[in-house]
Amino acid sequence: MNNDYPFTSASLAEHLLRGLLGFGAIIAALLSGAEYPLAALALFVLALLVMRGCPSCWTIGLIGTCRLRGRPAPKD
Repeated sequence: MNNDYPFTSASLAEHLLRGLLGFGAIIAALLSGAEYPLAALALFVLALLVMRGCPSCWTIGLIGTCRLRGRPAPKD
């Protein structure tokens, strides 16, 4: 991961998996919020951690990951 792009992932598959888990946690939180508010809160926090921020941050990371794909890794 390049430090210039804090929301990108090492691979596109990893980023899409983060999105699947994050959006799944958000949907589960919305569906269970009325009956289990603390569990819903925990799921929202999990989604924010997995997605490295909000859904907009994840989308920015997806665009950055796609743009960096195919470029050689930077040498430290």
